[in-house]
Amino acid sequence: MNIQVEHPETCVALATVEVDETRMEEARERAFREYSKLVTVPGFRKGKAPRALVLPMLPDGAVDEHAEEIVTSIVYKALLEEANLEPYAPGSVDNVSKEEGKPLTIRFRIPLRPVITLGELDNLTARRQVAPVTDEMVQKRLDDMLDSQAVLTPSTDPAKDGDTVFADVETSIDGKVVQERRPGTFQVGTNMEEIDSVLRGASATDSVDTDITYPDDYPDPDYAGKTVRFSLFVNHVLTPKRPEATDAWVVQNKLGESLEALRQYLRAGLEAEANQTADEEVRSQLISQVVDRSKVEFPPEMLEQEINDQIASLTKDLEARGRTLDQYLASIRKSLTELREEMAMVARRRLTNGLVLSRIVQTENMYLTKKDIDDEIAAMAARRNIKPGEMRRRLREQNQMEALEDALLDRRILDFLKSKAEITEVGAKPESEK
Repeated sequence: MNIQVEHPETCVALATVEVDETRMEEARERAFREYSKLVTVPGFRKGKAPRALVLPMLPDGAVDEHAEEIVTSIVYKALLEEANLEPYAPGSVDNVSKEEGKPLTIRFRIPLRPVITLGELDNLTARRQVAPVTDEMVQKRLDDMLDSQAVLTPSTDPAKDGDTVFADVETSIDGKVVQERRPGTFQVGTNMEEIDSVLRGASATDSVDTDITYPDDYPDPDYAGKTVRFSLFVNHVLTPKRPEATDAWVVQNKLGESLEALRQYLRAGLEAEANQTADEEVRSQLISQVVDRSKVEFPPEMLEQEINDQIASLTKDLEARGRTLDQYLASIRKSLTELREEMAMVARRRLTNGLVLSRIVQTENMYLTKKDIDDEIAAMAARRNIKPGEMRRRLREQNQMEALEDALLDRRILDFLKSKAEITEVGAKPESEK
């Protein structure tokens, strides 16, 4: 089998294979046998009828086409072994040449496994800076708790950010109604700015209009490239009324013994978060240095898959909030192509980081053992005052076992990098400098 391999781009192979006539004849024979088992010829069992009776019953060229499919699969597997290629994903047929008097020629495009060359892991540096927790931050956290218990009450005041507006919505294009009035609910300050700008200041019984222009490649062809007028007929305005922060409210909601005790608890939580953020920043600095010192190459298909995963994650998150990807794209005024282009930079960095960290795990033999996982589950169980078996059951029910293992491995990698680094503790910047 004659094989020629080229590498037109990083981690991609173009492999051209000439298929000799003997191999093609074997494939045609196999194709005929498979077809003959599907054809009913009077007087013969399936698969036993003579070729001369079976062939006229098949579509023209069917045997040759199936033979090409068979031989393509066979030679692909053979060329991977003979050319010593390690694919990242299944290859695809890039071109097929069938010239009279010449052997069948098939060219495959094969994405190859990434190539990672680790840089120096010693002499790393990082600055660890813990942000101060201010009284304003504690008050904001307390306000968020109060807001979560707010009750919507009718308001005669003009709508403002945070209010909920109930309005009928009608849409039209060039004066022609494309969607009859139907009820809608809007939380002011969370919609497209064109919508929020007309809802702010609106009161019950008011009617307001706004125009929104959609991009040419918007998924809905009725709106793509057009300016749509939204007419909103306000029915009600509700404003959130939250409880007052008092000792009685704290005790009633089992949040502590007093308002001051709750503030101290919130401050401690914010300080723990600040320390965690500082640790995450150290992690980011160390990983960035290792990645910058390393060389990573991967096929385009790998980046596309990473972007696909990001899109899938975004879609799932949107659906959990009752929105669709198309609605999200409309709100940010971007097409799916533009969103993918935006995601590409983040996806490339995340993919590169992941490959480098995976190579560190492999090089330093950091793989987790069953004992590592059991010990972590036992520690989590002890903190919750439950048995390890119960902790494991909860993790499995919540599909958190993989996340636990990822976090444990991430901690191990970070500890390793810290052992190679000089970390300087620096004072927090005053709020005025941030």
